[in-house]
Amino acid sequence: MLPVICTPAGLPHPREPSSDVELQIREDLRMPKVQFISSPTEIPAGQNYVLVKYGEQYGQARHPLGLTITVARNQSKTISDLSFLTAVHSAKGIAKLEGISTIFACK
Repeated sequence: MLPVICTPAGLPHPREPSSDVELQIREDLRMPKVQFISSPTEIPAGQNYVLVKYGEQYGQARHPLGLTITVARNQSKTISDLSFLTAVHSAKGIAKLEGISTIFACK
């Protein structure tokens, strides 16, 4: 764990990295960002990613650029929305483990 320096207001403030190795560790610990898109065609060509999308049934498929997680639509919009958000949260963890910086969520 990286040391933390407190500001005068008592709020934590991370210190500057002291080496290239520490900087790389910090970059590796960052959570992947989630970008909401309306179509998978919006994903830039050649970019590694995790895609979360709606489909007919739940599923997970690996591909050369990463992973696609499919969430089944349910009769209940609330259940569908919660399932989608859960899949996005899971995608964050998977992307972090696999060194993927971007998650695309296609609603």
